[in-house]
Amino acid sequence: MQERKKRGTEYREDLYIRKLIILTFLTLLFVLSVFISALGRQHDPSTGDYTGTSDNGSPETTAVWVTTAGEGAEDLPGTTGVLETTEPPGPGGSPETTDTPGTTSHNAETSDTPDTSPDTPETTNPDVPVPTRDYIPKTTEETKLINKSRLNAGNAILVDLESNTVLASYHADYKIYPASMTKIMTLIVAAEMIDDLNATFTITQSIIDHALREGASRAKFEAGETVTILDLMYGAALPSGADSTSALAIYVAGSEAEFAKLMNKKAEELGLTSTRFANASGLHHPDHYSTVREIAAIMAYAMDNPLVAQLLSTKSYTTSKTPQHPNGIALSNTGFSSINNYSKSDTTFGRVTVTAVKTGYTGEAGNCLATYGVAEQGKRYILITALGTSRKGSIDDCTYVYGNYT
Repeated sequence: MQERKKRGTEYREDLYIRKLIILTFLTLLFVLSVFISALGRQHDPSTGDYTGTSDNGSPETTAVWVTTAGEGAEDLPGTTGVLETTEPPGPGGSPETTDTPGTTSHNAETSDTPDTSPDTPETTNPDVPVPTRDYIPKTTEETKLINKSRLNAGNAILVDLESNTVLASYHADYKIYPASMTKIMTLIVAAEMIDDLNATFTITQSIIDHALREGASRAKFEAGETVTILDLMYGAALPSGADSTSALAIYVAGSEAEFAKLMNKKAEELGLTSTRFANASGLHHPDHYSTVREIAAIMAYAMDNPLVAQLLSTKSYTTSKTPQHPNGIALSNTGFSSINNYSKSDTTFGRVTVTAVKTGYTGEAGNCLATYGVAEQGKRYILITALGTSRKGSIDDCTYVYGNYT
């Protein structure tokens, strides 16, 4: 009897030891798995955060656009956006179709796309100015919410440049696709990077093919045509030529992709956190976006640059004579042309006279318009609208907003 009890006790002790060993082994496996997982995560020293990658190599979590629940809520003082994944704005549609002499020559390589060597020409300026003030307009207790029933655009902001405050807005911080308003930043970067406006660039067939393939607006330079940098800048500003922006991008940075990095760097210097550029023309790309508030900041900065201000204020321009165009190319500013076509009071809206303008359009962006205006007493304003349903509607918005909120 005692022998049986002894065996039972030994059996239970043995079973207990086995369970303890198994539990210890499982605990070690758990600790090891946590350690291996930590090794697989990357540490971001700038934020202190860790990020992993998904099966396809992309981040497990990506930034999503922030919108607010109530219409126009973010435009009122004391309100903030909440994180929420949303579908891209706009009805969707086709890519952009409307916005309807030197010594050094730089030839781009011919390829399927207008990208070439990343080498930067020696004529670019390494001493690019850094913004010395805050250009992002501030919402105040006096900011008014624009009456949406009277507004054609889906997004709008009116800025008093003297105080850098928002006079009136609607969905000022919602994501937009800026279309050819992008070219305001393109002109800024080109103006700051290029010292010699009389230097030349030879247009390639790949640049023409790229613009034609995308259905983009063009200044209509021809392949093999040697064009001055100044003419390219007017080609980008007035008829909103994608051929001109591609040429400028290649001249400055070697490719449009590298030039977009310079645009993003400038956006970062301006403190813009909701703006990203993927190209120099504004053709639709899901990672090419902004807000009307931040486009207003870009426009304000542009108007402080004498060359860019001159480009955006010019109504017409004739390019230099070339063998391909013996009389030059007559360029017209699509923005001023739209105002002339649809405004009943020329360039004056209420008390404000518009003196600089940039249009934009893609199916996803809708009709966009950036204007700079001056009142009789010298006060300066910027109005940015996006996601409009027609070009006439954009001009009507100028009449309504300038006329009722300045």
